[in-house]
Amino acid sequence: MSTSRGTFIKQFLAVASLSSVWIAGAAAEDAHVKNIRLSIVVQSGQISVTSSDGARWDTVLTDMTIDARMDVDTRWPGYVKQVGLFLGNCNNSGCAGFPMIFGDVPLSRDFHRTVALKLTPAQLPDSNRDEILRECNQHLQPDGATKPYAYFRTLPASFSANTRKARLNVVMKNDIAESESGFNGGDHTAHDDFTVTVNCLATTHIETPPPRRDHIAVEDIKLFLTTYGGAAPAGRTPAASSCKPLKVTTRIETDKAGPVKVRLWRKIDNGQTSEEVRTLDAKALGADKFGADWDKWEHFGKTTYAQYMAEIIGGTFAPSTPWKDMTIHCAGNLADAPRPGDGPVAPDPKRPDFKGLGFTPPPGGPKVGPKISCAGGTLKGKDCVCPRGSKEVQAGANAFRCVHKTSGPVAPQVNQRKVVAPLPKRTFGAMVRPRVVR
Repeated sequence: MSTSRGTFIKQFLAVASLSSVWIAGAAAEDAHVKNIRLSIVVQSGQISVTSSDGARWDTVLTDMTIDARMDVDTRWPGYVKQVGLFLGNCNNSGCAGFPMIFGDVPLSRDFHRTVALKLTPAQLPDSNRDEILRECNQHLQPDGATKPYAYFRTLPASFSANTRKARLNVVMKNDIAESESGFNGGDHTAHDDFTVTVNCLATTHIETPPPRRDHIAVEDIKLFLTTYGGAAPAGRTPAASSCKPLKVTTRIETDKAGPVKVRLWRKIDNGQTSEEVRTLDAKALGADKFGADWDKWEHFGKTTYAQYMAEIIGGTFAPSTPWKDMTIHCAGNLADAPRPGDGPVAPDPKRPDFKGLGFTPPPGGPKVGPKISCAGGTLKGKDCVCPRGSKEVQAGANAFRCVHKTSGPVAPQVNQRKVVAPLPKRTFGAMVRPRVVR
């Protein structure tokens, strides 16, 4: 009987212990913390800032060791589940976006640790790195980062702990914690900061050598203006009421393969002259010839007068083309709405800063666009606006007139005299003239 009673008591105690473990685990909550502290001391090292090109400081390097003292004291039945030390000023779970330089999963009632940490450039927050570079570059010399500059900078740090409650140590020791690298902060956080020396190191200014030229001789440059009524590369097929796309082709012929810089001058209607520079890669074309084409597609929204001129950049006697012009006609003087893939409609050109670019505009200059006439209507800009009840009809290349709208074709009116009686034959008697009704 005594053996049976002893077995029952053991089973009862085991079930009670497991129930306590289950209840404690289900009721997990943050512990009450008596004290949490962080203290950081710089042992050695500094932050160095260097320049890669001698013009500006752009690289932050760290060679520094700090001692970090971390303490957490909890009230019973609390314990410390996980801790992390972050560079930067953050609180609790808000430390997720800051670099963590130390982490641990103690699973103990309290936590006390002093560690020596060597900081790396990657551990500095981006905001701190940007501020360090900004401070250094405020002390640049006229020839760049050629004079050293040093100053003191204070860096903040945050120590965060995740706490829980458990009366049984077996529950505390079997708690499941996040990995050290995945810790994003806990429920209690302490702060401290430390002061470091920042040295902006002097660098010899590096002169950029002039670009090496391959001495490619351009033998000829040509310019072609072509409108297309079918599908353009953008996938647009002009309809009866749209503008035809314009292809501007710049063609060069050289003595060998290599890069060649070309400038294309552009003037739309009576707007200002603009320019675009492109580097063409001349390749072998066969028969001991070399060259390249630059195709520029233009889409306009209404009848437009366009002018272009191309020239080679570099050389005393660089070849160029004469100005070429073309009027792009649009039925009804309007184009259809842009379709996907068309690209932007040609904007109004910007006037180039010739003095700032160090060159003068090409000689000759573009011509002024043709004058547009509007008979019976009002010319607003380049549009012929007709009064109500009439419509615009194109009478010539650049001539338009307004005609009245009718339901059908109307024969032209002619100022004629209406004869009510035919002329009689001439007789020897008196002549009677017919009556004329006007």
